Amino acid sequence: MNQKPKVSIITVCRNSVETIEQTIQSVLNQTYTNIEYIVIDGASDDGTCDVIENYKAKLGYYCSEPDNGIYHAMNKGLQHTTGDIIGILNSDDWYTENAVENVVKAFLQYDCEMVHGKLAMVYEENRIRVVEERNLEDLYIGMVVSHPTVFLKKSIYQQYGLFDEQYRSAADYELMLRLYTKGVSIRFVPEILTFFRRGGFSEKATLLNAQETLGVSEKYIKAMKGQDKEELLQRALDTYKEKEYRFRIGHTISTLSEHEKEEVVRKITSQRPVIVFGTGMYGYLCYELLDKLSVELLAWADNDSRKQGDRILDILVYPPDRIFKGEYKIIISSPKYESEMISQLKKMGFSDTDYMTYTDMEKVIIGYESK
Repeated sequence: MNQKPKVSIITVCRNSVETIEQTIQSVLNQTYTNIEYIVIDGASDDGTCDVIENYKAKLGYYCSEPDNGIYHAMNKGLQHTTGDIIGILNSDDWYTENAVENVVKAFLQYDCEMVHGKLAMVYEENRIRVVEERNLEDLYIGMVVSHPTVFLKKSIYQQYGLFDEQYRSAADYELMLRLYTKGVSIRFVPEILTFFRRGGFSEKATLLNAQETLGVSEKYIKAMKGQDKEELLQRALDTYKEKEYRFRIGHTISTLSEHEKEEVVRKITSQRPVIVFGTGMYGYLCYELLDKLSVELLAWADNDSRKQGDRILDILVYPPDRIFKGEYKIIISSPKYESEMISQLKKMGFSDTDYMTYTDMEKVIIGYESK
């Protein structure tokens, strides 16, 4: 690869008038200059095309026409690329200004075939959660690569194929697992490359995504050779069941009457300000459930001294000994460590009415499922 490889960026969109300009500008304003930008619009009728037309002269290729879904649109874009490296940026997302420069440096330094990096998930009120590097071996269980940060050599698409359009929500996961099992060399860049605005298609189609992800996992696990597959298959199934249950929780919240919602909030919070104990994955799940219930999270608590004093989603992280008994309702976020966390709180003098586990919070909500 030469020292100034051409990078092709593809954006697919449909009816994205509110966000498409930020996406386009984030590509055109990159510190790296040898970029070909391709925009594939799915016959938008909300003004998106008017925005794109303002930048048409700076695009390598642009079309607006009906398509057969997001992956069909991505595949169309891929067929028009002429670059050595390809990234895909959806119309709700945007790159950091030096994202492409950091990616190209990684390709040149490590002679790898795929690069990915940190993803900044953007919640309401521009609250940010950064997704760090995760274990690639867990790709057999689910999507542990942040696809909006992925860049691939064009030769990899040519060798191993494009997105499988039989999938409506998980073709990006299938592609990542396909490439991983083929031994494609992958490098992680420890920098934020992409801002991902919550609420894209795969999130809206949560159950479909979980179903397709399970199908992809099972397909590739069963094709493995010389390894014990049963444990991996069970983990994939357990992960699906957990996602399905969370989908039910979210759906139940969306169907609550105002009176029922008030009852749920009262049972969870005891009409006290809420602190979530634990800032891992389940901490974020707690935050999301509370957000759906319109409950403001006052603070985090965490035993990790490295996190104490930081802000996560713009909310301060305290050491547990800064929580005052009786003044707050504590949500214990981690099912894995909940017994240890309960023991810790009891040693600090907290009563059973001062805290609730994440699991108990879910049970309160699901109790309204059939009402």
